[in-house]
Amino acid sequence: MIVPTTNYYFPEVIRGASQAARELNCRLVVGATNYSADEELRQARRLVGAGVDALMITPHDMSTDVSELRDFLESSRVPVVLVERGVEESRAGRLEWVRSDHVHGAEIAVRHLSEQGHHRIALAARPAATVGSLQEGFERAVGRLGAAGHGLFRNLAMPGAGDNVTLGDIDALLDECIDQGITAAIILGDTDSMALTDRAIERGLRIPEDFAVIAYDDEVSAFAAVPLTAIAPPKRELGHAALRLCFDRLAQAADAPHTIVRMILLPALVVRDSTVRAS
Repeated sequence: MIVPTTNYYFPEVIRGASQAARELNCRLVVGATNYSADEELRQARRLVGAGVDALMITPHDMSTDVSELRDFLESSRVPVVLVERGVEESRAGRLEWVRSDHVHGAEIAVRHLSEQGHHRIALAARPAATVGSLQEGFERAVGRLGAAGHGLFRNLAMPGAGDNVTLGDIDALLDECIDQGITAAIILGDTDSMALTDRAIERGLRIPEDFAVIAYDDEVSAFAAVPLTAIAPPKRELGHAALRLCFDRLAQAADAPHTIVRMILLPALVVRDSTVRAS
């Protein structure tokens, strides 16, 4: 299993794969790439060359017309399953995957906020593979709100070395929300979600009476000063399903019909104090 990092998001994915490996009496080997395309290709070649029976991988980007990694994975002699990634159908070939439906995740976040009376909503995110899907779901859901709906999407800059958040970006986003009468925000990443909540409280805004916040990822959002409502991708289930798919491929007879599997799992809404007023 090759993942971008073992520090955030993917530990739960690894735990799910590890659980499936124990159930199926397999040995799981994990490598991390720090989002390096060169390292992804190097590790994939090394593991396949070392004789692994199947490969699970989370590539940073295989959307370009020319991708050495994609070509290698498609021609690999072992089953390959992408984890939390997909590829445009015209470029996917025989690749299989298990990923979260982040379009749906954004939609249920907007729907929940709308049910709480919020129709002017912001979405903000730092660069990540999921941003495009989140923006698509966000714009679709806000559009369903009709004339009352208003959506603001903002890209946040990547923090500098050693910084968890760029507070200037967070403050600018909060300023814009206040200026435009936006009363709720969906923020990709728990750290930025917590920072936005703290800055709002420092300005005298009540959470959630004046301003509501939904964190996207749900790593540590339950431990915020105001526990944050969150969209929780099914991280453990992703890893579990990916390893089982690999195992199923290994158990399949060579001459058996091969139907390509591309599995989509739905994130869940976890409601906490940052969107629902205490009764």
